Amino acid sequence: MTAFGHPPVSTRFDSTILISHLRGDPRATEVLVDAVDKGAFAGVVSRAEIEGGMRSRERADVARLFEGLRLLPVTDAAARRAGRPSGHSGARTPASPGPAERAPGWGPHDGVR
Repeated sequence: MTAFGHPPVSTRFDSTILISHLRGDPRATEVLVDAVDKGAFAGVVSRAEIEGGMRSRERADVARLFEGLRLLPVTDAAARRAGRPSGHSGARTPASPGPAERAPGWGPHDGVR
């Protein structure tokens, strides 16, 4: 629990940063390594996107990547929130613990949410 009595916020990663890591971007790797020990997670849609576009020689790297992440299913509430304008997220659900801190140097569409 945090000082305010809330559970700590984990970092949720989308396909953008996961793919950057797989392509060898050291910034993405640093962010992922730091977050994995704190319970980082990704959605199953990100896994489907990455596995659907990977080459055979990339299978082992992709498998290792997802071994370190908790995967979250897509809920109806999360799917509805995805269609809302940015900044209007509504109530939080367990599938969406809220925004996480961004790593320095990453832009607004860096894949860390």
